[in-house]
Amino acid sequence: MLRAGTFETDITPRLGTHLIGGFGPRVSTHVKDPLHAKALVVDNGEAQVALVTVDLCMIERDEVDVAKRRIHERTGIPWENVLVSATHTHTGPAAVSILAVDKDPDYAALLPDRIADAVENALGALQPAEMVYGRGEVDQVFNRRWHMRDGSVVMNPGYQNPDMVRPAGPVDRTLSVLGFRSPETAEPLGLYVNYPLHYVGSSPGDHISADYFARVDHNLRRALGVPLAILSNGTTGDVNNCDFTKPAPQHRLPDGQAIKVAGIVAGAAMRAYYEGGICEDPSLRGALYEFPGIRDDVEAAQLAEDEQVVAQMDRMHPTADQVRAFERLRLSRMPREQPTWVQALRVGPVVLVGLPGEIFVEIGLEIKQRSACPDTHCVELANDWKAYIPTVKACHEGSYETEVGTARRLVPETGPQMVEVALELVRQVW
Repeated sequence: MLRAGTFETDITPRLGTHLIGGFGPRVSTHVKDPLHAKALVVDNGEAQVALVTVDLCMIERDEVDVAKRRIHERTGIPWENVLVSATHTHTGPAAVSILAVDKDPDYAALLPDRIADAVENALGALQPAEMVYGRGEVDQVFNRRWHMRDGSVVMNPGYQNPDMVRPAGPVDRTLSVLGFRSPETAEPLGLYVNYPLHYVGSSPGDHISADYFARVDHNLRRALGVPLAILSNGTTGDVNNCDFTKPAPQHRLPDGQAIKVAGIVAGAAMRAYYEGGICEDPSLRGALYEFPGIRDDVEAAQLAEDEQVVAQMDRMHPTADQVRAFERLRLSRMPREQPTWVQALRVGPVVLVGLPGEIFVEIGLEIKQRSACPDTHCVELANDWKAYIPTVKACHEGSYETEVGTARRLVPETGPQMVEVALELVRQVW
């Protein structure tokens, strides 16, 4: 008999912590809404899987590995059957070091136990369930990289910029829902939603917030009566919610765009859930591979110049050029070998591919198109964070997401290599 259970733990940091998601630090002054680690555990009588999201911009393998070790030791769920991903809120604490903000070691040390607690409590909440799977399309994503008239490629060129020519890449509008409900009453027990939208944005920037990801959860809880809904992110490294062909959206409320998009995404998730079919195959199976990531290099002359720039830097009020110099120096001091995780996790008719960074949508689309499983969905920022993973083509085109040090850490060939690893893992679980 299939069983499912959910639980969430609070991971809200103290006020005064540094937030990440912009160039340089922002000091938190208020909690707009709490942050959580959310877990959905599924048991088919022979195996168990745990799907976890954390309301963070990113999370690194140091914390995930400790959490998985504890989960395995206390519950028996194997590492490869636990998928942990960050949502990518840009108003969360510094769980990683990025853009001249240093990782908060005290906060990061709390995360493994909070994640493990969520999984253990979800395991304790297991009850008989039937699985429902549905999917649809939601037109709320746009490629944020544009070819310009001067031949360059620019991220976020501005609304109705007359020098824009065409988007530099595609989008993936697919939304999927794995739902679990009581076989007796059809009461929803938990939802795992996947949609590839980078983030929408909560305001003001010094308030701690789980962003639109939490709003989707709240909407689904109110509408369906489900105890917990999880929104995981698909591959979103080169997309966002900005349609630059139109005027900038205007809202009466500061969070108007997040409210609007969360309502649209939640509505699409409800429709996919109600129109989805009951899954007769309760297979649960995971595969995990330690990917041998290789750090890219920065030229010695550039690093010498960066040393001089950083020497004049005010860490609390850095310029964009100082942040770039700081991050190139930080990258140069990292080990050459950057091992990380790629994962495939089968849950009934679906395979979730966990990828450790902000992955360009083209990479996710290729995995889906070539996958042995027709219902494959990618989850980025999973089990680790290795910055942006662009396509090789994008690395030649340039722009922010491909800048070595600031946005990209690994060599350009990383994306195609991850695709092949992911496809092999899918074959193993499918």
